[in-house]
Amino acid sequence: MSTAPVGMDMSSMAGMNHGTMGVPAVNALLLGYFAAYMLWAGTRITAVPPVLAEGAGSVGVVGAGFPAMVRAPEVGVACRVSLAVGMFVMTLMM
Repeated sequence: MSTAPVGMDMSSMAGMNHGTMGVPAVNALLLGYFAAYMLWAGTRITAVPPVLAEGAGSVGVVGAGFPAMVRAPEVGVACRVSLAVGMFVMTLMM
């Protein structure tokens, strides 16, 4: 697999360099920010009171066809935690 496909000239890529991913101070600042946000959002998961699913099947309730679990506040908090974890890992890989 070390040979180039027929018709491709690999010598044109010899002068390419990728440089650095970013300024280390900015990367460290972002890493600290996302770590703190991840911990803050994670502590909010336990602070959110549970939502009762009363009236989820009623006809008169707005959005009754939508599952009550998806409307729960814990879903938004869990999305924030997963976003923070993803951004933390992405910044860590830079």
